[in-house]
Amino acid sequence: MKLGLFIPLVFVAQTATAGDISLTVNGLRSGNGMLRIALFDNARDFPNGQEILKRNFTVQAGTVTVLLDTLPTGTYAIALHHDENANGKMDMGLLGLPQEGYGFSNDAPVFLGAPPFSDAAFSLPEEGKAISIRMVY
Repeated sequence: MKLGLFIPLVFVAQTATAGDISLTVNGLRSGNGMLRIALFDNARDFPNGQEILKRNFTVQAGTVTVLLDTLPTGTYAIALHHDENANGKMDMGLLGLPQEGYGFSNDAPVFLGAPPFSDAAFSLPEEGKAISIRMVY
């Protein structure tokens, strides 16, 4: 009788590990109000739906760097708003144009509304990523 070698198969569920985003925001025109940052992980919600992370930071004119830490690896897009009067909303002019600063990851261009998720999307690896966004006023 021949004995076969029994090798058990073990399936291990892979879980995404965490990474950090070091976000540098350039071109802030004043230190008034707050910088509102929203992080999205899908096109359906970007940029006005349910964000997976929303944070407010104090600002200074020029450049600010913030850390968004311990995020699962994956694909994300960032939307920024410099809420200069700290009223919690984007103030719009008579023609529907923003009166406060905004920006998107990849410095995705705006044309008659926010860019598509695919233009602002970036991949976050396990080791983290440094991102730079220029504010538009």
